[in-house]
Amino acid sequence: MRRATILILSLLALAQPVPAAEWEKWEGCRLATTQYYDGDSFHVIKSGKDRIFRLYAVDTAEASDEFPERVKEQQKYFGATKEEVLAEGKKAAEFTRRLLQQPFTVETQWIDAKGNSRQERYFAMITLSDGTDLAVRLLEAGLARSYGMQKGLPSSYVGKLDRAEAQAKRSRLGLWGGKSAPMPEDNEEPESAPVAEEDMTGAQSVFDQLQRESATGLE
Repeated sequence: MRRATILILSLLALAQPVPAAEWEKWEGCRLATTQYYDGDSFHVIKSGKDRIFRLYAVDTAEASDEFPERVKEQQKYFGATKEEVLAEGKKAAEFTRRLLQQPFTVETQWIDAKGNSRQERYFAMITLSDGTDLAVRLLEAGLARSYGMQKGLPSSYVGKLDRAEAQAKRSRLGLWGGKSAPMPEDNEEPESAPVAEEDMTGAQSVFDQLQRESATGLE
């Protein structure tokens, strides 16, 4: 009887909902350009720490043929040739590099994004210095698809990604037709004097914006 009771209690404990992981925000982050990076995955430096992050819910074109099956999948999805996929993948990496020249904000739940490196990689949302979202910018340029890890994301944010992809498709940008969206300005120098790290608040959190919008009944 005792064993049966323990078993029942154990099963009930397993049936309880697991609380969502807490979001952590890193402000004033920098891209580690001396490390490998592509359009949706890169090394981030904050307070001397190096972490690898991979964007939530978007997949940029592959920049090499290292994973041929993935390239074929993207060819089919976008209706593009192998050469077009690889060319746009290189553009996506450059697009991301330029957008991450200024300090940016990382928001993560520290969910494992796997990867080929021995160093752990985590899913993250990236807010740029101008308050825009990196994933949305890549989709708007036709350099990525709304695809991949969505766990823990607000549905309104996922909807925003889907609409950005649809707009790029209608405009035939990037992999959707070959028209090139404007490349961000390449300016390694900060636009204004640097701010001490402890005083840097960074851009307004995309996640915070969405939470507030949800609370007020807005999208």
